[in-house]
Amino acid sequence: MAKHYLICCEIIRREIEYLLGQKKADHSRWAGACLLPSQICFLRKGYHENPAQLREEVQKAIDAAPADVEVVLTGYGLCGKGLEGVKARNVPLIIPRVHDCISLLMGSAKAYEQHFNANPGTYYYSPGWVEWGKDAVERTPSEGCGLGKSFEEYAAKYGEENARYLVELESTWATNYTQAVYIDTGIPD
Repeated sequence: MAKHYLICCEIIRREIEYLLGQKKADHSRWAGACLLPSQICFLRKGYHENPAQLREEVQKAIDAAPADVEVVLTGYGLCGKGLEGVKARNVPLIIPRVHDCISLLMGSAKAYEQHFNANPGTYYYSPGWVEWGKDAVERTPSEGCGLGKSFEEYAAKYGEENARYLVELESTWATNYTQAVYIDTGIPD
């Protein structure tokens, strides 16, 4: 059996560990599954907010894969082009054809697209996002992008005109979301 190395975000750690636990408990259910990982590398949450950093961290994890690995799997989608250009030098690299972990957690890009189109303005979150605590649930998207500073801080660094623009830009995210949806993945507490 080929050795598979999975690199994924801690956001989906509970789901991955649950599925692997189910695999051990019920082998018949997984008889046809050929891509179960023999080793997993969980990367810190939040890299998706900086695609260049995500790319760098995923590439480091790929490069650090054990020598006997035959396939590298990722538990990431494109994540803001964060996986664009990553390479597994001598083995196949499998990246799900989804934009991000929301599509993974919903089951497919199609399931996400259908829900998104029927419910525009939705902010999605999952058990992993809740576990992240304040860093994911209480902060604004602008804070995750390195924004979230006061007008005075921006003005001192970028000038008053740019500061006004940045403050306005930060407040627009709230108008883009009209509801929040918790993705219940069925994983027991």
